[in-house]
Amino acid sequence: MSGSEIWHGADDNGSGTVGVVALAHAFACKRGRERRAKDQSGPILFVVFAAEERGLLGSFYLAAHPLRPLDTTRAMINFDMIGRNETESEQTKGLIDVPADTTNRLNLIGALYSPDYNRTVREENKYVGLDLDDRFDHEAALNVFFRSDQFSLSCCRTFQHFGGSPAFIPTTTTPRIRPTESTT
Repeated sequence: MSGSEIWHGADDNGSGTVGVVALAHAFACKRGRERRAKDQSGPILFVVFAAEERGLLGSFYLAAHPLRPLDTTRAMINFDMIGRNETESEQTKGLIDVPADTTNRLNLIGALYSPDYNRTVREENKYVGLDLDDRFDHEAALNVFFRSDQFSLSCCRTFQHFGGSPAFIPTTTTPRIRPTESTT
């Protein structure tokens, strides 16, 4: 929000959707295809959901009507609110501590339920250097894991959630989203 203007959905879930599309482009480029062929990786399905706040309707629909068998799904990665710093809100005040500087922080939600994925993220983060935070897996007051789209697909072998929103606690990555600036 800036002055009297509100950009509904710009970060929840606009930033996560843009992140998924950017990843799909990266995996689809020639170099990405060559690397995946070398690794003999299977197909990747990139999906964005709607109606999370209305009861996870989009993700529950996919879980009930999968495009491929769910038992062949190796990971579900949920990007939410990836374009801004985390700040205390009325919902979080007194329940969790929000560090003063969250510019390099990445909230991992679901790592407790997915040890292999947690290990992979932590190993690969050695090359990236983010401050990984799994505090939402250790608190129950906000019930974050069960209120976001990864829950619908938690029957898969691995799943992960990156981020949060005012309803799910904001996260940070760079570059930041600034509605008045062009990122192209």
